[in-house]
Amino acid sequence: MPKKINYYHVLGVSITSTSAEIKQSFRRLAVKYHPDRNKKDKDSGDKFKEIRRAYEVLIDAEKRSAYDNLKASSAGVDSKDSKYKGERKGGKEHGQRTYSGGAKYKGERKDGKYHGQGTYTYGPNSEWAGDKYVGEFKDGKRHGQGTYTYADGRKYVGEWKNGKWHR
Repeated sequence: MPKKINYYHVLGVSITSTSAEIKQSFRRLAVKYHPDRNKKDKDSGDKFKEIRRAYEVLIDAEKRSAYDNLKASSAGVDSKDSKYKGERKGGKEHGQRTYSGGAKYKGERKDGKYHGQGTYTYGPNSEWAGDKYVGEFKDGKRHGQGTYTYADGRKYVGEWKNGKWHR
C-alpha cells in the first residue's frame, strides 16, 4: 500500500493557512532541503520533491479544494462496512454513521451528503486522525459557523464556505 502523505504536514502548516503562509513555509523548507545545498544527504532530493509537490497542490485554489475533498472523503466513506444508527425519511438521514476507517459523523445527511448541523471526527487511519469539526454542513462540505479542533487541542472557531475556512 502506498504511503499516505499529508501535504499540510509536509509544509508544516494547518488546513486554515493562507496562501502567504504556505508560500513562506515552502520557501523556508525549499532552501533547507534543496539538493544543491545538501549534496551529502541522499534523501534531500526526495524530500525537496515532496515539498515542491505539496506546495504545487496547496498554493493552487482548485487543486487544494480537490485535495481537501479527497482527504475528507477517504477518511470516512460509505461502504458495506460502515454502520448507521438512526432514522431515514425521504432521502434524509438523522443519526450516527461510523465508517470503516474509524471516522464518525453524527447529524443530518441529505442524499448521502452531510447537510445541516453535525459533528465529524476523523478516524485513526486518516491524515487528520483525532481532528474534529462541529458545526454546519452543506452538500457534504463544512459551510457556515463551526469549530475545528485539532488533535493537539488548537481550535479555530469561525465561518466556513464550501469546505474552506473563510477569513
